[in-house]
Formats: sequence, structure tokens, C-alpha cells
Amino acid sequence: MKTTLYLVRHGETYENHDHIVQGILDTQLTSKGIAQADAVGQYFKDIHLDVAYVSPLSRAKDTMKGALKYHYDITPIIRPNLHEIKCGKLQGLSNDEANRQFNDIMKTFKAHPSDFVPPEGESMREVYRRFTSEILEIMKMNLEKTVLVVAHGTVIQTWLSYVHVFSEDCIQFDFLPNGSISCFNFDHKLNPEIKFIGYVPK
Repeated sequence: MKTTLYLVRHGETYENHDHIVQGILDTQLTSKGIAQADAVGQYFKDIHLDVAYVSPLSRAKDTMKGALKYHYDITPIIRPNLHEIKCGKLQGLSNDEANRQFNDIMKTFKAHPSDFVPPEGESMREVYRRFTSEILEIMKMNLEKTVLVVAHGTVIQTWLSYVHVFSEDCIQFDFLPNGSISCFNFDHKLNPEIKFIGYVPK
């Protein structure tokens, strides 16, 4: 039996659409985001899932509802440590406003993500440690099972860095679409192997 993780980024929110920094703001899915969640559910229609875990934020929970629409027997478990990065004073600002008000900090985010520390927020290194530890703990509890997790763009990016064997000092970012699915298999020592990253079901 394989140990498998499906990791899903939530569907589009109004803030995603309007290019506003969300962090841990509790934002809502757009109609497009709801459709993306439904497409995720269609993808999983004929895939066996044993258990599901979700961030406490509404955009993730609403995406999970769509993802599990054919899996009536599974009740998702909320895990607080799956939440998005805490962006402090950046939260609620447009990307343009964030760049104007906190230019040096935003330059660091783009050029050296590992050194990013939002004002009154959570450092990227803290996010890396929090999220990778949480995923590994979840998988440790579910050996030889197939696990679904719905979370957020930035935290998933830190996991991808971990999987690529980048330390918290070498975090790398690539574009990961809303409603995208990534899949990983694990050996008995919980070493992850990439099956695919960033697939967007239609």
C-alpha cells in the first residue's frame, strides 16, 4: 500500500481576483473559485480517499466542500497549522499599495523569499517550519493511506521547496494556480516523491 498526499490550493477569491494581500484574512470564493472547487471534486470522483484535512480559513473549507462532493463518507478535519502565512500589516493592501508602503520588504519577497518577514507577521522561515512539520505529522498518522489536504498558495510553496530538498534558507517560488492539485507519494521513512505539481482540472 502506498502513502499518498493530494495537496490542493483553494479556489479563486475576490482578493485573488483584485490582487489584494490576504494572509489570514477570512475571504470568500468567487463564482470562478466555486467552479474550480467543483472541478477538483470531479477530479476526485473516482479516486479513493481515506481522510481529508483543511485549513480553518473559509476559502479552503469551501474548496474542500467541492473537493469532497462525491465522498459523502469523509468529514474533513480542520488543522489550524494549515492556515496561510500571517501577513501582518500587508493584509488587506493591494499589491500596488504593499509595494508602495513596504517597498524593501516586497523586494525581499520577490528576490529572496526565505528572508521575507512581513511587518507584524510571520516570517517565511516560520511558515516553512510550521507547514512542513504539519504535513509530515499528518502523513505520519496516515501511513499507507490516501490523504487530501486543502490549503493555501504560500504555504504550499514552502512544502514544494522542502520536497525539492531546499532548506528554509533557500525557499523557491513558482506560480501555483488557484484550484490546482499536486500529488506526492511517501516511502516508509516519509521521504516524499513528486507525482505531479499544479494540475488544474477542467
